[in-house]
Amino acid sequence: MSTILVAIILVSFITVVVLVLIRINNRDRKQVALDLLSKFRDKAVENDLSISSQEVVGNMLIGLDGIQRKLLIIKKLAPDKYASQIIHLNAVKSCSKKPIYKNVNVGDHKGTRLEKQVEKIELEFEYIDAATSTEVISFEILSNHMLTMSQLNEKVSKWERMISKLLSNEFKKSIRQAIVGI
Repeated sequence: MSTILVAIILVSFITVVVLVLIRINNRDRKQVALDLLSKFRDKAVENDLSISSQEVVGNMLIGLDGIQRKLLIIKKLAPDKYASQIIHLNAVKSCSKKPIYKNVNVGDHKGTRLEKQVEKIELEFEYIDAATSTEVISFEILSNHMLTMSQLNEKVSKWERMISKLLSNEFKKSIRQAIVGI
């Protein structure tokens, strides 16, 4: 009887420890998201942006001001360090998704071989003015994040489609205006 009691106590203890660790992890994730949102709101107000669509993707928050045609990106670099970026979509010709691969050793008992694995996904912005360099936003999976590469791919694809729709209409208008103005 005492063996069963010890087993129940041990399983209960392990369960409690696991639940506490999960709760701490979720609390930390929520805090990171709240910090990102706070910095994001500050930058949006500072730049007089009215964000119509936004999403947290890993350690980054991306948002779109459809009226002013601007994309605001806030990325957490370190515990108290953030980087912000604004992309003016009126100056952008195209937006495309680009997976970046890394080689991974896949070993078995017969030897090792290299396999390609997606490391991160980038959104690449090509500007109308060819003299302006191409801009890139990198979306990476964090090691302690529940977002999987397929979920990240879906989110980046959604943003690529949304931005491309905005660009295609505006780019066609600017081409027509340039032709009519000639």
